[in-house]
Amino acid sequence: MRRMALLGSILLLSACESPSSYVGNPLSGFGGFVSNTTSLRLNPNGPTGPSDNMRRVRGEEFTTEPLLPEAGNIWPGPPPPEPTLMDLQRQQMEPLPPVTPPEQPRPAPPRGSSTPPVPVTPTPLPGVPGAAVPPRAPAAPVAVAPGGVVQTPQGPATIRNSPNGVQTYTLPSGVTGRAINNGNGTMTLIGPDGSVQSVPVPR
Repeated sequence: MRRMALLGSILLLSACESPSSYVGNPLSGFGGFVSNTTSLRLNPNGPTGPSDNMRRVRGEEFTTEPLLPEAGNIWPGPPPPEPTLMDLQRQQMEPLPPVTPPEQPRPAPPRGSSTPPVPVTPTPLPGVPGAAVPPRAPAAPVAVAPGGVVQTPQGPATIRNSPNGVQTYTLPSGVTGRAINNGNGTMTLIGPDGSVQSVPVPR
């Protein structure tokens, strides 16, 4: 009796589809259910592909390479130390290296002669009377005008203007640094160690 009931349920599943759709697609209804739930994969519209996820869906066995750490030390070394304001000021005060003129190319020797040519000595030009150039007077040193004195917690700081337009300050202890006039009655003092302080400017 149970077998008859099972057979009847199978027939009812196949009768759920209309005859026209069953003829047009034999895999619909019970046949489609069987084809989609087994490993036959008779449905041409079913998803396919060789990816690992598709293999997992189909229940196939596959192997993947594990992620392993890279051999050796891949981290860079420590960063170079950043220059301080004192280093930058020291670099600005260093003299420029002398410029050497480029070497002139030597003339190619003439071809076809076994004896080398006699070197030609340049003939000095005769002097022109009355055309002597007077010696140039030495340039006057650039006067550096003092910028005044401002009061700081470390004592009075002397402000000086350098020829390149940069203001510096000097404390009674001999510490020097950069001075920036803010234009609003205050001045910013930057120490060689990077410390910054704002002081009033006397009027």
